[in-house]
Amino acid sequence: MKYELADIGSLGPDRVLLGAGQGGPTIWDRRHKAHCLVSGENGSGKGGTMRTMQCHDVTAGNTIVVLAPDPGEYGWLRDVATVATEDDAPEALAAVVDEMDRRRDQLATFEHNGITGADSWQALPDPPPWLAVYIDETPALLGDEAAITYGLKTVNEMTRLVASIVKRGRKVRVSLVLATQYPTLEGTFGRNPLGGSIRANLPARIHCDRDPESLHAAFRAGQRIPGDVLAHLDAGIPGRVAYSFLNPDDRGRVIAGQIMWVTPTDAHALTHRKATR
Repeated sequence: MKYELADIGSLGPDRVLLGAGQGGPTIWDRRHKAHCLVSGENGSGKGGTMRTMQCHDVTAGNTIVVLAPDPGEYGWLRDVATVATEDDAPEALAAVVDEMDRRRDQLATFEHNGITGADSWQALPDPPPWLAVYIDETPALLGDEAAITYGLKTVNEMTRLVASIVKRGRKVRVSLVLATQYPTLEGTFGRNPLGGSIRANLPARIHCDRDPESLHAAFRAGQRIPGDVLAHLDAGIPGRVAYSFLNPDDRGRVIAGQIMWVTPTDAHALTHRKATR
């Protein structure tokens, strides 16, 4: 199957084309799993994965909000997204929750007319776009280190807002992507007492790593290892991202998933290899 990253956005606003895998394209369907955690150290491919998601949102006409310690990295989104600094983060999260409440009230009107369920928006003549919220360096906002910048009271309030988003966002077409350098959820949220409620609502997990040995070890430690993943790794094809749409082990193990590529070079190498077999 031929796959090009130029196809990003071609599946519409709901389904995000993340990359190419040995089993074909890797697609994240926000209608069913609206929120995602992306982990990986600097240089692992985490930023490239998130840029793929954001390029999809731009192309599909979704609304984008980015919370980042270093907003300069998101200058390319300046004209098409709201990019908030650390100082603006509490207000930006509160605004997202306010928008969720507005959409909930709007949706309730149509539910009373007999239109129900998470796909109720599809019955509207002009449904609102997905509101995609990206939080870069999540520990700096919600982890132990955030208390130094904001104080515990503000951190707890931001965590409460994020927890509200992950619990209620899918039905009103709000999607949250949390990025972290920590390979585990425990390391991301630390001793934050509300971190557990966020973890419970993150069914999609993407772990990035450029080292094939590390990816190999991550999958080897899992309980259910897809055969094509191990064949891919054993063949020495350079992988970039291990993804799981099941709940992964909190110690960072990938329980199920596949390797995918997030650069045009890797995608081309994969499609060329498959075409010449």
